[in-house]
Amino acid sequence: LESRRGRLVSLRQQIEQADAMLIQAGGDIEWLGRQREVLDELERRIPPSREMPALLDRLLEEVSVNSLTVIDVSQGNLEPAVDAKGSPILVGNAPCLALPVTLTIAGGFRQAVDFLDQITGSGLPAMVTIKNVQMGIHDSLTATLQISLRVVLYVVGA
Repeated sequence: LESRRGRLVSLRQQIEQADAMLIQAGGDIEWLGRQREVLDELERRIPPSREMPALLDRLLEEVSVNSLTVIDVSQGNLEPAVDAKGSPILVGNAPCLALPVTLTIAGGFRQAVDFLDQITGSGLPAMVTIKNVQMGIHDSLTATLQISLRVVLYVVGA
């Protein structure tokens, strides 16, 4: 009986903490509204699969815009995007698809940082994640770096 009372006190404290968080967030309706806005924005950033060729072109354009040089580019297969539990990710009722792309580029450090910022921010009209980045010296005389990175582009498709 005593352990049940202790558990009841613990649960009441957790409920109070959750209520306090909701109040701090402006109430449950406001919090849900803000979460819906975030979700809507994310959904807008995932284009339909028919736009994948243009999206790949745009990714490579961003390399040039940031004064970098493409050394190599390769793409994997378009696969269903899954969450951490392995469940398919849906956008609306359509499956989200992921295309891994491996880029090797050369240029200055600042230009590389700007490029990464552009493709993960508003510079690219898509959702992009960076999975791996490796940097090394490409040309020590000109202080040029060689950057190999693996990114994943997401689209909505059937």
